Amino acid sequence: DTSMSQLCESLLLIPTEGELCEEDCFSNISVSISYQLQTSEGQRDHPQPVLDFYTKPFTIFQLPYEKNCKNKLFCVAELQMATTISQQELVVGLTKELTMNINLTNSGEDSYMTTINLNYPRNLQFKRIQKPPSPDIQCDDPKPNASELAMNCKIGHPVLKRSSADFSVVWQLEENVFPNRPADITVTVTNFNDRNSSVKQSHSLQFKHAFIAVLPKPSVMYMNTSQGLSVYKEFLFNIHGENLFGAVFQLQICVPIKLQGLQFIRVKNLTKIQVLRSFFFF
Repeated sequence: DTSMSQLCESLLLIPTEGELCEEDCFSNISVSISYQLQTSEGQRDHPQPVLDFYTKPFTIFQLPYEKNCKNKLFCVAELQMATTISQQELVVGLTKELTMNINLTNSGEDSYMTTINLNYPRNLQFKRIQKPPSPDIQCDDPKPNASELAMNCKIGHPVLKRSSADFSVVWQLEENVFPNRPADITVTVTNFNDRNSSVKQSHSLQFKHAFIAVLPKPSVMYMNTSQGLSVYKEFLFNIHGENLFGAVFQLQICVPIKLQGLQFIRVKNLTKIQVLRSFFFF
């Protein structure tokens, strides 16, 4: 009736905007309501209702979380991932950046607390992430994990619905010797569904270390062989370079000793000198 409708009031519950939930995102919402008895001024001469003195004036009820899935007990997400890197072979000292493009698609039901974990060598320093406005992607700061670095990215938390996420991770390559051979980047996708969907991919990086060397062209020498006399000649080769990463290299010098089947040169002596400024003399 009219008197009862006046006692009812509609309340709007609005979730607060703040940090994303970390673990418990799908429990029932508990609502606590306190109440008190108000007496009308014009009815004080009549018997008044009273509240139970031994009962606290509040009540608690729950709003159940309803999963948007065919089976209300669990949701079956279908996660697929494709990853590519800008280059497979890195040259320490020349390569400046490495980019990994990641495509994550959920073609099934809701995926809860979807997370991408990246493990990569310490010589790759995280520089930036290029991401779309939707779904929301938030990445934590990289943390040491054994001989690697690990970084977690939250994808569409708390619920990643049927959609795709395309983003890129950019690293800067440190100019240090890589500690391990080969160096791997591993990408793993997990979620909190009752039937967990896990996807994993790895990329093996092949790497070299830059070695800069300059071999000036030696001066031209002329020899007179018409008299049949032995002549001593000395060839001096100067190698100017930098070997900042201790790269192992070989130097091959080819000297022609035969002309039209006739041997006219014989190598007499070979002297090798390395000076402190990394110049080599042969």
